[in-house]
Amino acid sequence: MKKLICTLLLPIFFFSCNNKEEAGGGQTLKVDLDTPYDELSFFDIFESVDVVPLETTDSSLIGEISKIDFYKNQFYILDERTMSVFRFNRDGRYCDKIARHGKGPGEYSDLTDFSINRETNQIELLSAYGGLHIYDMDFNHVRDLKLTDPKLYPVHKFANVSSDLRVFLSYFKEYRLKLHSEKQNKVIKEFYKRPVFLAEESVMFTTNFMFEKEGDVVYFNQASDYNLYEITPDTCKIRQTWDFGEHNYSISTLPSDWKYQQYSDYFWKDMVDKKKVFFFISNMDNLSYQIAKFSYEKKNVTVIYDKKSSKYIKMLSFKENVLFPHYSKFKNDSLLISTLEFSFHGVEEMLNYCVNSEIIGKNRFNELLSAKEDTNPYVLVHKIRNDIFNK
Repeated sequence: MKKLICTLLLPIFFFSCNNKEEAGGGQTLKVDLDTPYDELSFFDIFESVDVVPLETTDSSLIGEISKIDFYKNQFYILDERTMSVFRFNRDGRYCDKIARHGKGPGEYSDLTDFSINRETNQIELLSAYGGLHIYDMDFNHVRDLKLTDPKLYPVHKFANVSSDLRVFLSYFKEYRLKLHSEKQNKVIKEFYKRPVFLAEESVMFTTNFMFEKEGDVVYFNQASDYNLYEITPDTCKIRQTWDFGEHNYSISTLPSDWKYQQYSDYFWKDMVDKKKVFFFISNMDNLSYQIAKFSYEKKNVTVIYDKKSSKYIKMLSFKENVLFPHYSKFKNDSLLISTLEFSFHGVEEMLNYCVNSEIIGKNRFNELLSAKEDTNPYVLVHKIRNDIFNK
């Protein structure tokens, strides 16, 4: 869904307590990276995986998946290239889309994010400079919401916190997160203070921010942070923090006048040589587990941490020779949603990365292999076991 981009990790030792809103609380998850990796079967972790090819038609052709959501048994997909939001049913059949480029009511010149507002049962589309464009679930335009507070511009991601409040992310502001009241039409709180130069120098410092809302709480993480945060109408606080001991690091002495290549060399050479964790591919949780997938020593390491017992599994790949899914997200507590795109690699290569005939059966695997290289992406729906640590 997202390509692996050089990214900066803002570790707990330097940035996580700059704001009183971010300090305190949260569970520390300690992991020893120097012990041997666990050898596990795919079915030790997952009950099943469903591979859902998204229907490919002239109307449904996706350029690149920028975001995916799963709501009321349907997939909603943002494609920033075509500035569209697509809807597919659970079987991958194309339903409809919002694609309204222009300057009139309900039209937009760019799209950077979308969110399904569970309270209003509406879908909200975000334009970096044009505000929010709101539609009902039949994709009929309802209204536009102009964002006039100068603290917001530009805005890149957002989530609904309550019926009145939304949290917005702006990459290029000192306080990245802005809590905005629609009733007051202004930003009422700011969180997540970061040096502006980290964002201004390169996209490597702004990649893979993510909001997820479960119940009344919005969760927030980014590829460049050891912490998972929770945002409520009152605060932004740390929910969980990963601790890798001597494999953590601090960037407090990094100069602000480095150029992109200097930062890139530092993280992709020095951090690898020094055996530091510096890039999170996934950082998520459900009621039972906290799961992280990250780069370490030029490997993709997955850690599944049991919240009750503090036991954890640390692995590279399954015995079936497939990897834990990239950029997956929890939905409905037990489902992990991720995608496979074929822009840079073929169907067979990408399928073998996450599933194979040993897992889904020879006939099903061969059926999926028959797809053309210019087909739409596949959605993967993994169902995680609830007894991983009790078997």
